[in-house]
Amino acid sequence: MDTRSPLEGIFNIIGGGLPQGHDKPLKQALYNAVALLLLFLCCAAGWALFVILEPFMKPLMWALLVGSVLHPLKRSLRDTFQIGLKSWKKLIHLLLLVYSFANEYN
Repeated sequence: MDTRSPLEGIFNIIGGGLPQGHDKPLKQALYNAVALLLLFLCCAAGWALFVILEPFMKPLMWALLVGSVLHPLKRSLRDTFQIGLKSWKKLIHLLLLVYSFANEYN
C-alpha cells in the first residue's frame, strides 16, 4: 500500500532544492494553503446559494413555522379519523357487494 501524499509530486517540484529538515514545514504550509483555499471556495458557494435563495427565505421560513405547528395537529387528526375510516371502509365494501349482487340478479 502506498502511503505517500497525493501532493508528493508538487512537494518534489517546489522543495527539490530545500535543505534537509525543511520539507516538513513546507508540506504543512502547502496543506494549510490548500485547506484555506477549499474553505474560501465553500464559503463563496454558501454565499452564492444564499444570494440565490434570498427572495425565497421569507416564504420558506413561514412554511417551516406553519408546518412545524400544524404537523402534530394533522397527525392527531389522522390517527383519530383513521380508526373511524376503517369501519366506514368495511361498511362501504359491504354495501358495494350488496349493490353488485342486486344489479346482477335484476
